[in-house]
Amino acid sequence: QLLPLSLPELKEIIDEILKIYEACEFEVIAYSFGGRLALNCIEIYGNRVKGIYLIAPDGLRFNPGFYFAVQTRAGRAILKRYTHHVVPVLKLMRIATALKLYDPKVMDFYMNHLQVEQMRLKVYHCWMFHRSTVPDLKRVVSSIQTERIKLLLFFGKYDMIIPPELGQRFTKK
Repeated sequence: QLLPLSLPELKEIIDEILKIYEACEFEVIAYSFGGRLALNCIEIYGNRVKGIYLIAPDGLRFNPGFYFAVQTRAGRAILKRYTHHVVPVLKLMRIATALKLYDPKVMDFYMNHLQVEQMRLKVYHCWMFHRSTVPDLKRVVSSIQTERIKLLLFFGKYDMIIPPELGQRFTKK
């Protein structure tokens, strides 16, 4: 079982990097899943973060699917089984798409990106490793406001996985 990265461990790693570069303050740029780690930086360091630049960032909202998959025993079991036995899960996703519970473009994304077992294993290990790095969004928003941290968000206009509306909702906070 892969042990999750904790926030104190993430802080140790970043502290070492800051020490190497003799930096007191810093800015963060992150893409996709790295967005949650960038938000963790605000949580951990507050006023030492001067700017954060997020490209199609994950972590701007609570994701019940991710929570179920990594925080519950049943979810972890299903996710692990899925990495080796994808056909039943894809059948369920097709049914969900037919019932309009999934957007067809989202289904296409999963079909195209997770066909190969090696990619599914990579996602599984990444999710398991980062299951403790879900940012506390209230704390992050409070730090951004109080510390006046520069925040730039970039989204693809037609992105169905991480749509621009997430950024719009986040910035309203």
